[in-house]
Amino acid sequence: MIRRVATIVLGLLATTISNEPVLAHTDLPPVDPAKVRRQVFGLDIPTPATPPQGSNPSLLKKEAIDVLEYDLDITLGIEAKTIAGTCVVTFRPAMGVFRVDELVLDLDADLQVTEVEGLGGMGIAGFTHVDDLLRIELAEPVFLSGEPASVVVAYEGTPHEDALHFQQYLGSPVIYSTSEFELARGWWPCKDRPDDKALMTVTVTAPEDLVVVSNGNQVRREDGLLDGMARTTWHEAHPISTYMMSIAVADYEEIAFEHPVPGGPTVPIKHWLLGRDITTALIAWEETLPDALDFFSELFGEYPYADEKYGHAMVTSLLAFEHPTITSFPVPFAQSGFDFLVVHELSHQWWGNHVTPSTWQDNWLKEGFATYCELLWEERVNGANAYRSLMTTLDVAPSVEFAGSLTSPEDYRSDTVYWKGAWLLHMLRFVLAQNPAGSRSAEAPVGPLLEVFGDLRAAHGGGNVDSRSFVELATARGWSHDGRSLDEWFFPQWLERTDRPHYLFGWTSREVVGGGHLVQLEVDQLQDGLYVMPVHVSVAGADGQRVDVVFMNDEEQADYWLLVDFEPISITWDPLSWILKRVSLVDIDRDDDGWPDEVDPCPDVPDPDQTDSDRDGVPDACQDDLDFDEDGVVNELDCAPADPSRWQGPTADADLRVARIPGGVTLTKVLPDDPGITANVAVGSLDQLRFDRDLRRLRCVRSEVIEPATELSDPRDLLDENLYYLVFPWNGCPWPDSERGRLADPCP
Repeated sequence: MIRRVATIVLGLLATTISNEPVLAHTDLPPVDPAKVRRQVFGLDIPTPATPPQGSNPSLLKKEAIDVLEYDLDITLGIEAKTIAGTCVVTFRPAMGVFRVDELVLDLDADLQVTEVEGLGGMGIAGFTHVDDLLRIELAEPVFLSGEPASVVVAYEGTPHEDALHFQQYLGSPVIYSTSEFELARGWWPCKDRPDDKALMTVTVTAPEDLVVVSNGNQVRREDGLLDGMARTTWHEAHPISTYMMSIAVADYEEIAFEHPVPGGPTVPIKHWLLGRDITTALIAWEETLPDALDFFSELFGEYPYADEKYGHAMVTSLLAFEHPTITSFPVPFAQSGFDFLVVHELSHQWWGNHVTPSTWQDNWLKEGFATYCELLWEERVNGANAYRSLMTTLDVAPSVEFAGSLTSPEDYRSDTVYWKGAWLLHMLRFVLAQNPAGSRSAEAPVGPLLEVFGDLRAAHGGGNVDSRSFVELATARGWSHDGRSLDEWFFPQWLERTDRPHYLFGWTSREVVGGGHLVQLEVDQLQDGLYVMPVHVSVAGADGQRVDVVFMNDEEQADYWLLVDFEPISITWDPLSWILKRVSLVDIDRDDDGWPDEVDPCPDVPDPDQTDSDRDGVPDACQDDLDFDEDGVVNELDCAPADPSRWQGPTADADLRVARIPGGVTLTKVLPDDPGITANVAVGSLDQLRFDRDLRRLRCVRSEVIEPATELSDPRDLLDENLYYLVFPWNGCPWPDSERGRLADPCP
């Protein structure tokens, strides 16, 4: 099947849907992906207010019940925009609760309760309906050890305008529900919170020229009722949260086909389209959807509702909603394709519907996951570069940060929840790929992250999950740094903090005698508080050479050293954008003389004036510039700088002078290749040592940590395993005095 990536368009989103809207198909130029997503997902629309939870005793009693099933039977008053019907609530005491004597449900105060009855012989002592809470006093308690109980609530009135929408499209009614963030109470009585899933049956009586669509499978439709009405019943056989309950009623055209998922079940695909706006939608739905269904089934396991269906019902909303088995899809976006929206809402069937956040504070576990699924789809269709490009687009302006933390966002529908949530998964993918016991990968294959996703579904599929549980699963798949596991260093900084690391990064390099360049990376973190992360650094040469390394950055100020076999022309900090960060570049000036190392002939010698007495292009302050006796050996390397007759260089039979270094400092091979020099030692840290400009020998930075030792004919005779040794050539010259020698002794 040919894949198609829809052109993202904007502008038509400004269309206001009134009681009689006519939305025309509009062709507009492409726009910024972040901007269109901000509008498509309503990231600038304030979250609908929800009742305070607090310590209200009635709220605590609401938590004491576990709802098993809802059976909703409603009649729509389309002209009056009203609803009337009954809701049967089957429940039992929640786990750990011995008995309940009061059933507390949520129901909008503008809906009137006309009657409450018990079923199966259960009596009702009375009820009150105040401040969106329906309190039903039971004549007899219901015990955990007994059978579930059922009550039926009869109600009527005008539903909340944000919960059940009565609109028109091309002269025909369109009615649909949006119950997210505890708005189910706006049109039916329920325990309105995401962590109590239940089976759902809904029967809707509406004009028979309209089609009723809901979750799960259609059970029956009865036409020919009084006044030209019809009754349609749907049943959702998988427990779902109240905000997932959906009805969509309109003059729909149904398109249906079956899609066999490779290696899996055949999934019924059903779409309900409005009027003329079907061509573009079908292109995206019939081409993108089957491919995406195969892709996510491969990544996350079998589609959770394969025994029912998946599809879309067009609605006149400006927001899409991922109801289980039937996504409500806005007409404007259906007109324009929006493949990314098809993919986003499909992924919610796994992350959001099947594995559901326990609270709205954990909403990133569905919206961050679905946003990351968009990125995985982008990577599959257009490659890794497109994946990274889209990831970096999903960010706030450079002058601000995401509002609130992931676990305490300022708004449940916001770029913090969607985009920073996706960033956390993107960074977790990189972290999991850096196994200290094995190889480190700058490319970070997605496999280790998918293992965490699999653990998440295995542990919480069909139920609920909170951030703590996710952290535990990911930590079990991760690794420790400095004795701390992921839940101690990675997750606290990205879940709980509201800022990001701001790196001040600079570098310099110098040629090593015998070939190669030593690179110094200098990194400071400018934000308040340390971020600990593995970091990918890429070193590039003029002829296409490239070296990639990954190391832990766990200090607010740190220097790193690399030895490469080419001259670097550029070094990039996190070139593949694995970290949510800001980066500022700085020129390194190690000697603080105002001349950056890249243009300072002697980067280790403070020389703000850069005086050059002999006009040879090298400042006098450079210790290897002056040659008093003009014997071809500069003073720095001349053990007899005033005597041109003395032999100055090492020979094959030269003795070796050995300097002893306390344990903890490791050195590298720094001597030029010479048949008489057999020292080979490796460098790990240069905290206590510094190279001369031509790297012919090491010079002490702190002389007290290195002391002269005995002369040995062979450095392999060194036996003390607690010390490391610096070996340098010794030509027999006596140690010069301090006035003439000028550091001829590397450790005076």
